[in-house]
Amino acid sequence: MSQATRNLQKKFFLTAWLQILTHLAVIVIPMGYTFFSFLLRYRNQILVNLSTIIITLHGIITSISSIAINRPFRNHVKSWLCPKRLRNRRSSTNLNVLTVSSSWF
Repeated sequence: MSQATRNLQKKFFLTAWLQILTHLAVIVIPMGYTFFSFLLRYRNQILVNLSTIIITLHGIITSISSIAINRPFRNHVKSWLCPKRLRNRRSSTNLNVLTVSSSWF
């Protein structure tokens, strides 16, 4: 296996784990708190409501993290949000160059 393939596999493995950790943080932790709070009959309504809000935002949070983690997704969203004409505006400078030949003098 080539070094380039290994590097691609490492990047893929890292991004996969980051996405899994995002799902765990957004789903399992709030659900675990809610489950154990009802099981132990300890109800802190603020934390239960916060857990519900975090679970509700699961789709948005994981979508944003997927876009931020994966370079192809990130590049596509950048190209979609910043059209090419806006990105190239700074780099497209027109220069008029006048060349003078020595035979005129």
